[in-house]
Amino acid sequence: LLYNNYIWKAATIRNLKDKIFEFAERDFLAIKMRVALIGYGRSGWRIHGAFFKKEDNDICDVIAVVEYDPARQAAAKADFCCDTYSDYKELFRRDDINLVVSACYSNEHYAVALDLLNHGHNVLNEKLLCKTPQLAQGLIDAA
Repeated sequence: LLYNNYIWKAATIRNLKDKIFEFAERDFLAIKMRVALIGYGRSGWRIHGAFFKKEDNDICDVIAVVEYDPARQAAAKADFCCDTYSDYKELFRRDDINLVVSACYSNEHYAVALDLLNHGHNVLNEKLLCKTPQLAQGLIDAA
């Protein structure tokens, strides 16, 4: 399952990269997406982080991690040599992020994703996306 998740995630990120950089030169291997990761717990560390740390990851660099827990924040800083924050809203001050991967607590997914979208960020949200189809439609509309 994890292997299939890596393949899916790589394909998804490559598709997003095509969309984000369609205005740029077509040499995508020379351009790496700059990613912010929200949450460095089970999913953020073990699933998303594991993919981003893979030696053959030639498509993105983690430039920021948002994590409430100071120990996990320190681990993320050590793993990615990136900026760390305790509040995702601190990402709003940055203009160098191409994609935000949201691995925050499930009950925060909708509100965090909507806020990020409303501030102009591209968001890859993990499941559970929303509690209702109407909320999911709200995210689609915001995107």
